[in-house]
Amino acid sequence: GEMVSLSAVEELITECWPEQLHAVVSFSHPAKGEQLVLLTTQPEANRKKIMLLAQEKGLSEIQVPRVIFTIEEVPLMGTGKINYPEVHLIARRLMHGSDTDNTHSKIVNHDDLLTKTGGHAAHGC
Repeated sequence: GEMVSLSAVEELITECWPEQLHAVVSFSHPAKGEQLVLLTTQPEANRKKIMLLAQEKGLSEIQVPRVIFTIEEVPLMGTGKINYPEVHLIARRLMHGSDTDNTHSKIVNHDDLLTKTGGHAAHGC
C-alpha cells in the first residue's frame, strides 16, 4: 500500500481549520491496509472540506482521514507537543463505539469511557 505521512495529513487539515488543534493517527484496517482517524477540536469538522483542499493540492484520497471525531481538547505533552499515545487511546475508544452513539463528543473522563465500552462497535467502520 501507499505510505501516508501523518504530519502531511495534519498540515492539510490545519490549512482547513488553522485556529484548531488536530491529531491524525493510523489504525490497521482489514480491507484498506490502514485507516486514518482524525481527532480535532474543530466543531462540525467534515471530510468534504478536507477532500476539496486535498484535490486542489493534487493529493490522493488516501490522505484524507475517513473517520473524524471532534473532541474538547487534543491531549498535549508537557512540552506542548501532541501526546500521540494518548490520542491513539482516545481514538481507539471512540472507534469502539463508547462515544459514537452520543451526538456530543465531549470526553469527560477516560475511565468512564472504559466502563461504557461493551466491546462492540456501535457503527461499522
